[in-house]
Amino acid sequence: MVDGLSAGVSYASAGENDDGSTAFGATYAGVEGLSVSFGKGNNQATAATDIDQTVMKASYAYGPVTVAVSNSDYDHKDGTKDQEVRSYSLAYTLTDSISVKYGEETIEKAGTTSDIEVEGVTASYTSGGMTIGLTSIEATNVDHSATGTDNDNEFWKVSLSFAF
Repeated sequence: MVDGLSAGVSYASAGENDDGSTAFGATYAGVEGLSVSFGKGNNQATAATDIDQTVMKASYAYGPVTVAVSNSDYDHKDGTKDQEVRSYSLAYTLTDSISVKYGEETIEKAGTTSDIEVEGVTASYTSGGMTIGLTSIEATNVDHSATGTDNDNEFWKVSLSFAF
């Protein structure tokens, strides 16, 4: 096999009358700092089900900066359940102790009036075995509607962890 390449396949039987589920995936990490992954699956576990899922992602780290992108596409026999998720993030390690990360994600669903949009920022400080973190996440149109009630949310989190 090629250095830095890993792959996997799976099959799950659904019994004698249905096709079952199949999936395959591969990840390549043969270039320093780079990781690229692709996966595809199909679920026909019941006669009324035909679902395809495709996931692609890539990340690249160069020095203190890491950039990542991903895309997930969910196709259902019933087209109103189709969904696509796109995301990216940018992380920067300021010092051995301090790091920050920013990310955005868009969730598009068939038959809806607007996309869910999520963005977040995380900062952390590590000293010895202790890490303090601060996270802020904002989500808009969480019910896939620009006019819905309470469909925008904001979340703050402060965390403290110890390693012994």
